[in-house]
Amino acid sequence: MIDRARTIAQRLNASEPDWYVSFTVAGRALVAMPLWDPGKKVILTDRDPRSLWFQMRHVEQEFASRRPQPAMPA
Repeated sequence: MIDRARTIAQRLNASEPDWYVSFTVAGRALVAMPLWDPGKKVILTDRDPRSLWFQMRHVEQEFASRRPQPAMPA
């Protein structure tokens, strides 16, 4: 279970460059924190990776105006 959860956290980190995702053994849950400033402290936790992913999308929508936008190509 722990190795699987760590692998899931690594995959989420690779696919979600605007987020830091880890697994906490003490809480046996995935933890996600935005790597951009939403204007307040945001720490998401969930044991289900799919549910965590949906929470991440919700935070991105809620704080869309504070998220950095990709630079326009020159």
